[in-house]
Amino acid sequence: MADIRMIAMDMDGTLLNDAGGISPDNVSALLKAQEKGVIIAGASGRFPSNVSLIFKDYGFNGPIVGTNGAEIMNRPLGRMIFTKPMAPAAARAVQEILEEHRAEYFMFSPYLVTTSSPNAIHHTELSFGRRILDEGGVHYAHGPQAVLETLEKVIYKYYVCDNGALPRLREALRPIPGIFLTKSGENNIEIMPEGVDKGTGVRWLARYLGIPMENVMTLGDQDNDLPMLMAAGYGVAMGNAPDAVKEKTRYVTARCDECGVARAVERFAL
Repeated sequence: MADIRMIAMDMDGTLLNDAGGISPDNVSALLKAQEKGVIIAGASGRFPSNVSLIFKDYGFNGPIVGTNGAEIMNRPLGRMIFTKPMAPAAARAVQEILEEHRAEYFMFSPYLVTTSSPNAIHHTELSFGRRILDEGGVHYAHGPQAVLETLEKVIYKYYVCDNGALPRLREALRPIPGIFLTKSGENNIEIMPEGVDKGTGVRWLARYLGIPMENVMTLGDQDNDLPMLMAAGYGVAMGNAPDAVKEKTRYVTARCDECGVARAVERFAL
C-alpha cells in the first residue's frame, strides 16, 4: 500500500456518473480513506461552490481546487485560500474574439456565472436551484449587458460550448498573451489565466498542507486533468479517458461507470 496522504479528484467522467451522482462503492472507499486521515480533495473545472454542494451531500470534508486551479477553497463552502484571475487586458481580448466568432460562452467570476446568451442557463442553475445561491452564494447574469458588466470584475475562466467552429476559434485565441487553453471534452474550450491549471492548483494545495507530491494521488479523464495527473506521485487516469491521456499517466484504473475511483483508492490508499 502506498503512503497516500491526499486524493485529489476530477468530477465529471471521474467521480460523478452520467446521472451526476456518485456510486455507493466510490462513496464508501473515499469515506474509509477520509476516516483513515487521508485528505479528500476536489480538483475540477467546476467552480468551488458547485463542488462544495456535491462534497457536502456525500460527506467529504476536504479542500477544493476549483475552476481548473484558479480558485482554491479550504473546505466545502469554506473560505478561499488562493485565487489567480485572468489579466484584465487578456480577458477583454478573449471576449472580443469570442464575439467575432459568435460563440456562446460562460464567464466565471467570484461567486458569479455570466452567460453570453440571454437564454442560456448554466447547468448548476437547474441542478441545484435555490441552493446554489442560499448555500453557495453564487449569482447568475445573462446577456450582452451582463457580459460588459462582468468584464469590469475579476474573471477566472471562460468556457465555450460547441458552436461548430472550435478548431478555428482555438487558433484565433492562441496568440492572445496571458491565457492558457485547455478542454474538458471534445466539444468545449476552457480559457484560463496563463500559468493556471489543475497541476499548479494541486501543487499549491499540497505545499500549503505540507504534503509532498509523492504522497498525493490524483484521478482524472481529460486534457485539463493531465497537469495534475503528471504532477502527482500517483497519477491515475480513468479507463474511459482518451488514449492520449492514458499514455501520459503512470497508472490506469477502471472506467467511471465501473467505479474506477473506488478501485484506485482501494489499491493505493486502503
